[in-house]
Amino acid sequence: MKRYLEISVELLKEAGKNFVTGAGATIASSATVSDSVLWDNVEVGAGARINRAVLADNVKISANEVIENAVVVPRGLVEGKKPPEKALAGHFQGESFIVPL
Repeated sequence: MKRYLEISVELLKEAGKNFVTGAGATIASSATVSDSVLWDNVEVGAGARINRAVLADNVKISANEVIENAVVVPRGLVEGKKPPEKALAGHFQGESFIVPL
């Protein structure tokens, strides 16, 4: 996933963009997003800061939350399931599961 983010950021910069969003993504006007990929139906709350991150479908980032150098998926996607052998370690934070890169 780290390589995916690196390539995506490089392509974004070549296109003169700082981030990309999927369908239905909403970003509060006071939030900042840079060098990131936001998939479908992502919500970024007021004052949140997202930097060098991949936010998977249906992730909701709370107001003033900071996400850096990470992949974030909804908690329900992984909670109670055995992680794959090669999975990176992560932690639960609110309704999200965050995997540092």
